[in-house]
Amino acid sequence: MTDYKAYKTELKPNNKQKTLFAKHAGCARFVYNWALGLLKEDHDSGRKEIKPNAYALQKILTQKKKTEFPWMKELSCDTPEFALVNLEDGFKGFFKNIKNKKAKAGFPRFKKKGSFVAIVSHMII
Repeated sequence: MTDYKAYKTELKPNNKQKTLFAKHAGCARFVYNWALGLLKEDHDSGRKEIKPNAYALQKILTQKKKTEFPWMKELSCDTPEFALVNLEDGFKGFFKNIKNKKAKAGFPRFKKKGSFVAIVSHMII
């Protein structure tokens, strides 16, 4: 039998760290919403060229990051990757629910401010 221990630690960030946390959360939310919008636009146009997986979306983001999103360079490169993985997980759950013919499929939704705290907290620690 294995015993597990858990430790709860309270973070007390200074103002500079709070700003950095907020920037990472904002970046994750932006990337998630950007990728979801890209996938919706692709599907609505009838092309269906982009697969809803993190790898394909990361390749597109890497190309756009240099020209359209240069502000992402000051943040950790893991932040957008985690956001795309979360979006991929959302689509996996959506397709799984459709396959199992559940009543509420749960298509991924756009995220609003305050909904990406969990991503940033497990990424930075």
